Amino acid sequence: MRHAPLGGHDTEVGPGDVLCIPRGTVHRFENRGDVDATALAIVTPGILGPDYFREVAAVVAAAAFLLLLAQLEVAGRLAELPRGVEVVAYCRGPFCVYADDAVRLLRRRRAAVMI
Repeated sequence: MRHAPLGGHDTEVGPGDVLCIPRGTVHRFENRGDVDATALAIVTPGILGPDYFREVAAVVAAAAFLLLLAQLEVAGRLAELPRGVEVVAYCRGPFCVYADDAVRLLRRRRAAVMI
């Protein structure tokens, strides 16, 4: 598993490793392996109360709405393509989250898709 603080250096974290993340550090964890990773996070003092989880739920709901808007945009753009044309579908960058949806839409339109 990789710990990546915003603006800092990535740190590889493996079985038995301990990592201390200073308060206020914006960070993320990323599992680049082929197997699931499990981590135990201990937050002290206990600052993650019900309000925190309500706020996270609101952010997730907003992100889901934005994803839906993006999918509708992709569907609209695909409607502009003539049927039966060969389409090369590619994705680049770490934030490529729409590629699978685009390929499904293309296949429904019976376009030849090369991935």
